[in-house]
Amino acid sequence: MPDPAAPFETWLLHRVAEAVEGNEVSATLLTDLQAEITEARGQPPDERHAVAIQELGERFGLTMD
Repeated sequence: MPDPAAPFETWLLHRVAEAVEGNEVSATLLTDLQAEITEARGQPPDERHAVAIQELGERFGLTMD
């Protein structure tokens, strides 16, 4: 079964690469993003989703009460 996140990841990497070329963001962002995506692909989809949800919750100060 194809990974449903793959089209978004491809688009995101392409968009960030364009931003790097236009000097809108640092090339480090693209490198870091590629590393994060590669690391995430090594995990089962359910685990990736759980980690993403947890990180969003932490970022926005949400609790799971």
